[in-house]
Amino acid sequence: MEVSAEIAVMIQQEEDLVRKKQKGLEARKRWDEKVRRAVDLLNACAIVDEAPASTVVQKRWVPAAVATVACVPAARIKAIDLPGRAIASMFHRLLDEPDSEKVQESVVVDLRAVLARVPVPREDLFYLFRVLAGHFETLFSDRVSCIWPGWLADEAQKVPAEFASDPGINEIRTRLAHNPIGMAKALRAYVELCRDRRDAIPRSDLKKMGLPPTAVDRAPRSPADVTDNPRGFTKVFLLRYVRSTWRPRNTT
Repeated sequence: MEVSAEIAVMIQQEEDLVRKKQKGLEARKRWDEKVRRAVDLLNACAIVDEAPASTVVQKRWVPAAVATVACVPAARIKAIDLPGRAIASMFHRLLDEPDSEKVQESVVVDLRAVLARVPVPREDLFYLFRVLAGHFETLFSDRVSCIWPGWLADEAQKVPAEFASDPGINEIRTRLAHNPIGMAKALRAYVELCRDRRDAIPRSDLKKMGLPPTAVDRAPRSPADVTDNPRGFTKVFLLRYVRSTWRPRNTT
């Protein structure tokens, strides 16, 4: 007995849905494996021992650099504010050219000079790798979204063309480079505020713009930043808050 055309279509749609779901699960698994490798290698860079500079760079930093740029572009990793500027700058050089022997050798020389002045243990010296590992842990698919987050590198930074060169947009991108979802939220709110023609924004309208009213309430401000009629905040204050202070949660 043949099934009707309508039932056949429904069966085909169900099979397509199952295949799509399976592909999504496989993609999430591959992504999480990449992120896990990056996190593990970054934590290995924070190991406190008496390893020489050559071992630290070639056996720990280089693999970590390769693994991290496989998840996130080097430029965005370098935009993260890290403690230990000297060590951070050395690792940044490896992010650009992790396979370059010349770069590796120069980093070894510089690190050897630093280690000669720093007694073991080196917790403070290598603490930046713990911080960086923490940033990468936010990229696991169950913390970012329910689908494979392949859009993270580009989609979160998109803004309308007329805002492409806005200094506030660039500041948000730099400040929230470690938090793609938070960056997208801040960029959307910033664009909404820029397009709003009012000088004062009612508190009741903040949520429509993607801004959490309670977080805005707690933000440092002067009496001039608050308005009574309507009850809310000046547009200038809100733009400054979104651009320089607000740290949206890394959740969808």
